[in-house]
Amino acid sequence: MVRGRHISLDSSSVSSIRGIGSRLGERVRHPVDTSSLAVFRIAFGLLMFIDMLALLAGGAIRYLYIIPEFHFTYFGFSWAEPPPGPLVYALVVVLAAAALMIAAGWRYRIAMPVFFAGFTWMFLFDQSTYLNHNYLICLLSLLMIAMPANRRWSLDVKGGRVAAAIRLPSFYLWMLRAQITVVYVYGAIAKLNADWFHGEPVRMWLEGRTHYPLLGPWMASEPMVFLVCTVGILFDLLIVPLLLWPRTRIIGVALSALFHMGNFWLFDIGVFPWLMLAATTLFFAPDWAARWMDASRSNGGSSPVHPLSRRLLIAAVIFMSFQVVMPLRHWMYPGDVAWTEEGHRFSWRMKLRSKQGWTRFEITDPSTGRTYEIDPVRHLTPRQAYRMATRPDMILQFAHYLRDVYSERMTGAAEVRVEALATLNGRRPQLLIDPARDLAGVPRTLGHADWILPLTEPLRSPDERRNRVVIMPPLRDTMRLDYTPALARTALSRIADEKRRHLKEIEQALLDEFGIEAGKYYELERERNIIFELIPREHVTTRPAVIRADREELDLYFERSGHRVLRREQ
Repeated sequence: MVRGRHISLDSSSVSSIRGIGSRLGERVRHPVDTSSLAVFRIAFGLLMFIDMLALLAGGAIRYLYIIPEFHFTYFGFSWAEPPPGPLVYALVVVLAAAALMIAAGWRYRIAMPVFFAGFTWMFLFDQSTYLNHNYLICLLSLLMIAMPANRRWSLDVKGGRVAAAIRLPSFYLWMLRAQITVVYVYGAIAKLNADWFHGEPVRMWLEGRTHYPLLGPWMASEPMVFLVCTVGILFDLLIVPLLLWPRTRIIGVALSALFHMGNFWLFDIGVFPWLMLAATTLFFAPDWAARWMDASRSNGGSSPVHPLSRRLLIAAVIFMSFQVVMPLRHWMYPGDVAWTEEGHRFSWRMKLRSKQGWTRFEITDPSTGRTYEIDPVRHLTPRQAYRMATRPDMILQFAHYLRDVYSERMTGAAEVRVEALATLNGRRPQLLIDPARDLAGVPRTLGHADWILPLTEPLRSPDERRNRVVIMPPLRDTMRLDYTPALARTALSRIADEKRRHLKEIEQALLDEFGIEAGKYYELERERNIIFELIPREHVTTRPAVIRADREELDLYFERSGHRVLRREQ
């Protein structure tokens, strides 16, 4: 019933709402077998243990958390910086031990909060290390703190610290299922954009994998691009219903295995494929694992089903409401989220963009008017500089850092401006940040950043993009050299192979499009960040000159078409 501007519900509507709530409450309180939850606990703990060992063995700890003089902390979490060097190693060792305890179900009530707190703290150290699956691990760890996942097949049961439970409320299983469903559904929704429907950036990634054995020659074909883009959306939308419905579950399992193993083969995304395969088992019948096991190995009998507290149910509603709303916040900001990055993180926008960027910072002393050019790699690792170059919020944060550092050497507060060029999904590079804006005086907020320039470059057709090859500054070799000796040799070999393949492609492009024998022409420039572009022959009236890309050439970049920038090795 509507009265003026006020809406009131009659008794039948209230009864209907209460009835739905009552049925939902009965559903989540319904007891189910605990074996599925126990299997996921074991798999989660083992995967996290392996992930922590890989972090310790690979040398990434020193490179990511100890070497950098500056860390890109998250908004509101400036306190979450890495501790002194040896303590970072100690933290990872503690996390590895906690993960093993989780898998074994030993002192679970201590191990699970320790792992959540430690892993989340490490996750917050630096935005340049952000990965969606690390965010997912934080969320799953938080959920599992509230779950009695150690009531079956655990050392806690064997040691008598907790009573065995063959059945628990289905609430715990449905909470984990809901979190995984959010990842899939929003992953599909995020793909509903123009670039994805035009095959980008999938086409670019597949073109870079034509050297793969067997499938390599077909990787960049248009049917393959169409297949990957279509499967990417349909899989994310349909996999959960396929897994939940018994009649289609075997199809869902097969598709899940193919999809995640394909991701593992195509992309370097760490533990994520294995974690999602482990999560696939949550959608099976709750007793699937128990039916595979001898009942005598179930670690004891069954205690009464635990009642669900009202506080836990309220907390679950708040948690899931946050998970539903958070990925939609980018609609609050103008512009393309893949370009502005406003609302991109924590939104399950996975594998949607290929961005490269170039930045040059200028520090101005307002009292003297003198301006100094700052190379970001003087203060950042190559990985940090590479990630920052395409993320405006990180550019602003680094500008504030430069302001604080260089103001100490000047008579007044330093002014910081940046020339930032970026390319999104194969578009021509364009300015990302207003170069006239003094970022030193711009505060960090969660509001829209009006100093981010809108995306104006159109998406290029495949033929046009292939014929206009944009080569952005390569990462320096030192990025991957901080390994143990054996791993360093492997990393160097991989880098050398990749560079040889890349240079071969560039040399072929020079020959095909310009009729130039490459000889000693290379795209490598170790001391400066430089953009190189090969313009096909039909776009220029004469054979293009070979030009060193300096400041003047970058100024002309937006004014003159048909200009090829390249460096000749002396």
